[in-house]
Amino acid sequence: MNRTLLVSSDMDTSAAVSAVLSELDGFTDPMVLASAELQRQDVDIVLVDEAVEGGQGLPVVREIAALEPLIPVCLLSPRTDSEAVLRAIDSGARAVLPLPPSVERYAERLQSLSAWARAASGQILSE
Repeated sequence: MNRTLLVSSDMDTSAAVSAVLSELDGFTDPMVLASAELQRQDVDIVLVDEAVEGGQGLPVVREIAALEPLIPVCLLSPRTDSEAVLRAIDSGARAVLPLPPSVERYAERLQSLSAWARAASGQILSE
């Protein structure tokens, strides 16, 4: 099972993302943190709401990606245009998912992130 951490201070976003994750095979209900004050968490994927801490989602992505490079970080944003995606990738995100969430979009991308994390971890362990 994929353990997911959701960093969001918006209760509606947290509820919507949790509902979508509950529909996906292989994913548990996410642990939800309302701020970027992260301690070491035993997670496989981190989802960061762009609006967290007053719109500080990109710095949160940057911090997590730097601290845990083998854990894929995904930015959740109402904007998924190419400029928004480039900003997220430049900050260290492995993907951008739309808000509000949809089962179809999240299923495909989260399965891909999960596979990447397993491959990266396996590569490190084999060296």
